[in-house]
Formats: sequence, C-alpha cells, structure tokens
Amino acid sequence: MPGKAVVIVGALLGSIGSAIQQWLVEKKATVWSVCRGQKADIVKNLGATGVLDCTKGPWEDQVSKKVDFVLDLVGGTTVE
Repeated sequence: MPGKAVVIVGALLGSIGSAIQQWLVEKKATVWSVCRGQKADIVKNLGATGVLDCTKGPWEDQVSKKVDFVLDLVGGTTVE
C-alpha cells in the first residue's frame, strides 16, 4: 500500500469510513477524503493527506493527482 493514492468517498459515514481511512494511513497510503468542508479537521486528524469538499462540486474535478483507487461508501452516479 505504500505510495498508493486513495480517495475515500464518505470517509465520515459511521465507523467503517473512519476505520478504513486510519488503516490506509497506517499502511502508508496517500488518502484524500471526500466530506463537507466544515468537517475537514476531523478527517485530517484521522490522517487524511487532503480533503475534497463535496459542497464545492464533484470531487472528481478537485483531484489534481493520479489516484490508484476510489473507495465509494456513498454510491450514486459519477460524473464522467
């Protein structure tokens, strides 16, 4: 997992998102968490490298680096 870039959509949806985020950080992954901007401090305290604010448009438009995989705990449609 070291060196892998991961986006977690719904990182604060209950304990599963938080636990997965912490596990990925422990495994030395670069973790970008999608949440509301006002919750940015929470995901950063859990180890997120960065925050993608879901209130500022699609998270896909906010990613500026290559992502190895996306863990989507929310579901729904994706912008292409």
